[in-house]
This record gives sequence, structure tokens and C-alpha cells, in this order.
Amino acid sequence: MKNQINKIRKHATTIAVFTTTFNLMAQTTGSQFQRGLNIAAGAIILISVIWSVTTAWSGINRIKEGDPTGKNAIWTAILIFIVPLLLFAVFRIFFPNAPQVTPEFDF
Repeated sequence: MKNQINKIRKHATTIAVFTTTFNLMAQTTGSQFQRGLNIAAGAIILISVIWSVTTAWSGINRIKEGDPTGKNAIWTAILIFIVPLLLFAVFRIFFPNAPQVTPEFDF
């Protein structure tokens, strides 16, 4: 149990350092950086949608074949789709003064 708590703390610290650095960079640089963030956000969402669809499709195929792990694949697909959206929402909540990240699909 202690080992799991230490892992969670380590990951939480890493995420906090990353988001703080990200926030400072977003506040100090210009519009090119903001546009780059928007394109990166669009790429992340696009990848998560494609990945979640293929994972759900494989889960459906597993269920058709009678494999009980297909339901887990479908739940995983839902999480893969939701996690980037939650990350953007959490970033907005914790850093309200940072420039707004709006996904762009200009790539």
C-alpha cells in the first residue's frame, strides 16, 4: 500500500511540475507558442479519438468471439476518449489566467 501511495505522489509531483512550467511558458511567450499549443491539443484529441475507436472496435470483436475481456476494452476506449478532455478542463480550472487552449486542426 505504501508503495502505491509513493508512486501516486511521484506522478502527482511530476504532473504539478509539468503544468506549472507549461503555465509559465504560456504566459511569457507570444502568439506563435499559443498557436502551437492549439495545434498540439488538436493532435492529442484526434489521436485519442482514433485510438479509442480502434480499441472499442477490438473490444466488440472480442465480445463477438466470446471473450469476456471485450468489456474491459470498451471501458478502456471510453477512458482514452475522456482523459484528454479532462486534462484540458483541469488545466483551465487550476490556471485560469493562462491563455485558453482551443484545439486547432490545421496540420
